[in-house]
Amino acid sequence: MQIATTSAAVAALSLLAAHAQAQEKERLPKLGISMSEKPDGAAPVEGPLFKRVKAALAAAERGDDAGFAAFFTPTAKPRFGHFPEGSKLAHIPFDVAFVRALAASCLAPQAYDEAVTWVQISWVCRTEDEAPIRKFTRFRYNPELVATVRFEGDKISNIDALETLMVPGQPRYRMDAYSALSVSAFLGRKPE
Repeated sequence: MQIATTSAAVAALSLLAAHAQAQEKERLPKLGISMSEKPDGAAPVEGPLFKRVKAALAAAERGDDAGFAAFFTPTAKPRFGHFPEGSKLAHIPFDVAFVRALAASCLAPQAYDEAVTWVQISWVCRTEDEAPIRKFTRFRYNPELVATVRFEGDKISNIDALETLMVPGQPRYRMDAYSALSVSAFLGRKPE
């Protein structure tokens, strides 16, 4: 009797684990994310996909086109969506030049959320005209750029990046957040 009960318990736990894994695979990224929505004290998300993205970004920051490309599937078309002056949404490549401008203009990327096949990341950037990232975007609403990075196995299959959109009732960073966050990080406390 004891063996049958133990076997049933093991089988039930296996089913629960399989169900949880299936739900995780089906979970979709949230649209309109912002790190400003994260609750105080929320643990940083630094899973395996975020670490892989950071390695890809590091290759691009070094100017290593081939190293950056090695992180992508052959069909990947990473892109950044922006709103040029007086126009509709347009896309440009999320390439080495774009990543180097991000690195020169923004705080290190932070992971917002991660699932089995995707990770969402965010950068808070300088918005003044001299910031290298201004070559690519003009920051209409706030200084945060976000990206959903999708994976096929260990390769990046897509990057969709854009300025965080305004969502009624959702917090967003002020345009001077780069300075406030830089000083706060240096002092070891959260900005007000």
